Amino acid sequence: MAQQQLASLVGMLVDGRYLVEDYLGGSMARVYRANVFDAPGPRSVVLKQLRSHINDGFSDEERRALFEDEYRLLQRVAHPRVPRAIERFDDPYGRSFFAMDFVPGQSLDHYLAPSIGVPTTPLPEAQVLDWMEQLCGILQYLHGMAVIYRDLKPANVMATRDDQIYLIDFGIARTFKPGQRQDTLFVGTEYYTPYELLLQTEQANPVTDIYGLGATMYHLLTGELPPTAFRTRANGGSSLPSVRLINPSISADTDAIVQRATQHAPGDRFASAGEMACVLRARRESSRALLVRCPVCRAGNRATARFCVACGSTLVAPGGAVLRVLGQSGALLEITLARDKHEFLIGRAASDDGLYPDLDLSALDARFISRRHAALQRTPEGWTVVDLSRNGTFLNGVRIEQQRPQRLNAGDRLTVGEVSLQFEVTQ
Repeated sequence: MAQQQLASLVGMLVDGRYLVEDYLGGSMARVYRANVFDAPGPRSVVLKQLRSHINDGFSDEERRALFEDEYRLLQRVAHPRVPRAIERFDDPYGRSFFAMDFVPGQSLDHYLAPSIGVPTTPLPEAQVLDWMEQLCGILQYLHGMAVIYRDLKPANVMATRDDQIYLIDFGIARTFKPGQRQDTLFVGTEYYTPYELLLQTEQANPVTDIYGLGATMYHLLTGELPPTAFRTRANGGSSLPSVRLINPSISADTDAIVQRATQHAPGDRFASAGEMACVLRARRESSRALLVRCPVCRAGNRATARFCVACGSTLVAPGGAVLRVLGQSGALLEITLARDKHEFLIGRAASDDGLYPDLDLSALDARFISRRHAALQRTPEGWTVVDLSRNGTFLNGVRIEQQRPQRLNAGDRLTVGEVSLQFEVTQ
């Protein structure tokens, strides 16, 4: 009965234009996926509906204040990896909603346990390093706006099919207030919350999110919930335990990153998300544990693997290829797609986001090319192209569907923004 009440809007038209398709979950707010019908055509969005008269430790006034704060915060944020707020409205029945962008993909806790009844398993080290570096870029932007997220955990991080990371659910994010001793309300998930916030002796600040990031790394690398800061401190620890106690395959360098991020003393953690991103990047680039994504089930495998550890599909790489950047009088540049590389990103470099694509076209087109515009992906059957942009990627003059891999053949022409590329196969 409770589940029916939670999902009661599924199939209904809200505010005359939001057709509710699925109930996604939620606690202080009900979260739905809906299709909105407006120009230029139907698209998926997320609808959040404020809940009231529930026993969650908050008053209706506190819950409404958090709901309104989240919408106002999302209006301020303009980061490509944070859902965009669309509108806030009340329907004729007095129910409060706001709409925001829908992120296609899976939350990281889904990767830990892909289906009900399946035990959680650790994720590949290289995959976690890449995801956490992307998260640091988002946090660096938020902290620059004095926004503290406060609820970092796998359930609040989304990964798209091409491994782009998004931060969702800003329901308890807040603006840092200099001079304030502690937060007005204690909110968060205890497994990812640092000691000083559990004690409520300090207000949340950037190193609060650093602890949550380290605790999230611990969960992903071990497949187990991190112990609470109360528990580890009571046992005499200065941080979370070593991930190598549970997963000995993790490198000592990566373990040290988790240890530093989860120090109980705030001053012993990374000083900023930018500093942590630099360490993660250095570790990832020096690591030999390169990630190979299975083309069938998308599970992560080591670069030396011949078969997928999850589904058994072959991972043997196809032949080489080159990509030519074309000008009016011929090829301006020819790039060999390395045989040991399984994804080749095309886009525009963004130092503020720590993003450096394999092919940076910002010098040729800074207006229409997205930071992550398109990716060439190597599969056992050959190369594919995936559009990641809002402006579109064209294959032989036809715009391809976003996030849907398209097979590449020798001689195919790609158009990204105002730049033309030609794909060729080599032996």
